[in-house]
Amino acid sequence: MACLMLFVTFLAGAGYPSAPPEELPLVRVMTKSGSLVGELQNEDAKSVQIFDFQSNRSVSLDKTSVTRIENPITLDNAAGYVGLPAVMGRKISLLSERQAPAGKIAKVSPQVVYLTLGESSGVAVGQKVSVFRGEGDIVDPDTGEVLASERARIAELEISEVNQKVSKARLIGDLEIKLEVGDEVEPQGGKIIVAVCPLSNDDGSANPTGNSLAEELVSALVQRNVSVVERSALDMVLSELLAQNTILFDQKSAQQLGKLTGASMVLTGKIIQEKSAGKAHLRLIDVKTGEILLAVSAPVKFTARSSALNSSTGSRPGTPRSSSKKEEVPKPSGELEYLGKSKSLPKYLTTTATLERTPEDGIRFLGFPKHYAYEAGIIVTRERNFLDRNFIFEVLVTFGPNDGIAHIGIGAGRQDGSANRRAESVFIVVCAPHHCDGEVQLEGGKSGMVRLGKVLQTGVHLVRMTKEGDSLTFEVDPENDGPTDDDIETVIPDLREYAPYLNSKNSTLFLGGTGTLVATRLKILP
Repeated sequence: MACLMLFVTFLAGAGYPSAPPEELPLVRVMTKSGSLVGELQNEDAKSVQIFDFQSNRSVSLDKTSVTRIENPITLDNAAGYVGLPAVMGRKISLLSERQAPAGKIAKVSPQVVYLTLGESSGVAVGQKVSVFRGEGDIVDPDTGEVLASERARIAELEISEVNQKVSKARLIGDLEIKLEVGDEVEPQGGKIIVAVCPLSNDDGSANPTGNSLAEELVSALVQRNVSVVERSALDMVLSELLAQNTILFDQKSAQQLGKLTGASMVLTGKIIQEKSAGKAHLRLIDVKTGEILLAVSAPVKFTARSSALNSSTGSRPGTPRSSSKKEEVPKPSGELEYLGKSKSLPKYLTTTATLERTPEDGIRFLGFPKHYAYEAGIIVTRERNFLDRNFIFEVLVTFGPNDGIAHIGIGAGRQDGSANRRAESVFIVVCAPHHCDGEVQLEGGKSGMVRLGKVLQTGVHLVRMTKEGDSLTFEVDPENDGPTDDDIETVIPDLREYAPYLNSKNSTLFLGGTGTLVATRLKILP
């Protein structure tokens, strides 16, 4: 089981965001073709306008097409109609929108920088401020749609004086940056970190439906532009709590989880079973006070497997899994699957990162400084226990002008330190020829970093991981041209001895870095 962390910024120094002074009433609008559920934004004799939770947009309906309006409905009613992910996605996205206000540089003098942030913006003397400069829009080459606006963090300021509508700041550090009027500024600090946990049964035991619901909640948040930290970041802490039979729905346990992980809020809950169905109860808990900030409940349907596991003979955390687990192993497709060809990843992969499709039908990560690849997030397999499986995992990689390196490996894949290192992972690093001279390295084992060779060619390269028994082989085939003299290969004879930190809970296969990931193929071996 895993928790996921999402970062939401808010007005610095103002505490956790409170509910808006005037909450919009929740309504259900029924039409001849269906119904919409959301926030009532406006209604008159001719039309009704609501923010629809399901489509995540404002919708205006002519009253002639409306057959009935339920006004008001409760939050639980709304979740029952459209599902918990849509409702919680909306509520948490509202928190993310009420963030530390962005401002701009209004004037630059030799000693002082004037900002369009003042007391009304909530900034204070001594507060740090980041300066950003736009580098242009990222545009889908096929549709022309603006996918994101890229901007670089160029400097850091410290506020020295605050007035009602303007503040003075000074440049921090020795960088000789020429600040310009119009550069964007954002106050630092005040980040809310929310841990999103799978929902367990009432007795604290695992529930597959709850695991799936957690993934749906994260997907809903990502779709609503709420940043979500990669899921393996909290695995160790959560595993320890579950080993103690801790029920995460308990406020004190949620506070403990938050303190151990640095989260300031925990989204957790439980599922009460009623025959083949049940009810999910979600709570958003303030780590500092233990206060329940938001409570939502809604019916859920169990899968057949979930019902079996949650029966009186169901297992508790730590109980060995039955052989039915084999049914969950991703089935090999037999063909390379191009990651950017559709809007979704292959079924055996998942991610909490923001991705950009590329002209090669590949993808790349967005929102990172290119020299710090761990900040980009990772793509991981849904299945975790590849330490005990034999497999072939192949990845096609290429490098555009703004790409740097690609990481392919096994393990947790999470950030470790302030450089391009990954904790609890064995992985291969392939550098772009223009970034670090095409260096290929093996990292993560007892031997530390091992240089294997160089890939100086442009084009699309094949990286292959093959595990048979305890042996793991990494291969790099430059330009994917089959066996030739320029191929690079290294063998780890005993993966368990080489990386003793790998276990059944953290041995996912992952992709990361700042390269362009074109396609993957996973084959499970006997």
